[in-house]
Amino acid sequence: MKKLSNIIPAAKLRRMTPLCPKQRNKTRWSSSVAMLARYVELILFLPQLGLDDIDMLLHNSRQDRDVELLIAQLTDLNSVTLALQDKSLTLADVRLLFDDVVVQYPGAEVCLGSDASIVEDPTFESGVVKVLQHMEASLNEDERMAIALLSMPSMPNGGYVGDTDSMSMATRALKRRKLLQARSNYLDCRFLRPTSNMCERLVLCDEVGDDRPPSQCAAIKL
Repeated sequence: MKKLSNIIPAAKLRRMTPLCPKQRNKTRWSSSVAMLARYVELILFLPQLGLDDIDMLLHNSRQDRDVELLIAQLTDLNSVTLALQDKSLTLADVRLLFDDVVVQYPGAEVCLGSDASIVEDPTFESGVVKVLQHMEASLNEDERMAIALLSMPSMPNGGYVGDTDSMSMATRALKRRKLLQARSNYLDCRFLRPTSNMCERLVLCDEVGDDRPPSQCAAIKL
């Protein structure tokens, strides 16, 4: 793709198609998917360029099939990346997404596992996830100690919300969630936001304004 962006190949390619080559941006995962997808769209035009530098790099049929398979896998993973940008995402949602990735791609456990080196406090995270999933009974002693500051007395009446017979299905579902939370001995942990989501949003907000100079790294240390 880099060679296709040079003057002569780019000019010849422009005569055949309005599609331009895309290059990978090291700071954006989605750019890898976009680059490979554009390569597949340009495959038919590349042999027609008549340039030795390009012909030497052309793939055979088997390699092209491998590229298409790789695109399918990267597109699948990219959907997880996009899901992580949801503002309503909780730690339990993130753990569910990461666990699903690890099941399909076991090599990712080093970076995405619950005990990965990047996780500052695996015990705390595990405890919060269990609370969010209403699995407090499965908390071990270490997890209870780690999230002790999040504990609170449960409602004496078990969170009774009244007669639900006259309620709609949607209202009953929402009331059921509130009832489960009312019976919990812990705070509603949805306020604990996933760190990666918060950091990415901070960086994006820092780059929005044209009139405001960007923050220095020393000023946004987390």
